[in-house]
Amino acid sequence: KPLRSDKKYQWLEVMRGFAAVWVLLHHAHLTTNALAGPIEAAFAARGFLGVDFFFILSGFIITFSVTRMLKNGRGANEYLLARFFRIYRPYLPIGLGMFLAYQLLPNMSASERDIGFFTSATLFPTAADTALSVAWTLKHELLFYVLFGTMFISRAAGKAVLASWFAFVASSFITDAQYSSPFMQVAANPLNLWF
Repeated sequence: KPLRSDKKYQWLEVMRGFAAVWVLLHHAHLTTNALAGPIEAAFAARGFLGVDFFFILSGFIITFSVTRMLKNGRGANEYLLARFFRIYRPYLPIGLGMFLAYQLLPNMSASERDIGFFTSATLFPTAADTALSVAWTLKHELLFYVLFGTMFISRAAGKAVLASWFAFVASSFITDAQYSSPFMQVAANPLNLWF
């Protein structure tokens, strides 16, 4: 049954929690393997599939949210502001905190990543990585939010933009297109099809 206060479905919250734990187990499995050697844990090893679920869930939720906002006469500014706060309010303190920590303690991470301030602060795809490595998914989500925002210009234009993006991603996947631009690598990633 839908919750009356915010129109969310309880089972989606349960599934979101399950997917979060599955992704957490996956990362724990990777870390354990790196530190202690290979350990067989098939369920944890497939925890990356929780990310796929999050992408699908995000597509469902944003479609539901945009439809409700359009019915209530809300505009693009209100939509983009809500999406901006949803992503950046929890991300920025952690993402910039991690960037600062890596500057002060460069050996804190065992990985050899090129971390950039601009990418860490904005989540805009560049050749540099975000300090918070798991924030790569947010780059896809932000792109999806911007493209879905075209529904506020006109529904026909929004549907055309989303259909064109879908066709572009699908054709890039089918033809195994390779892009040098970090932005195009995010825009053409087949994971976007889950949205």
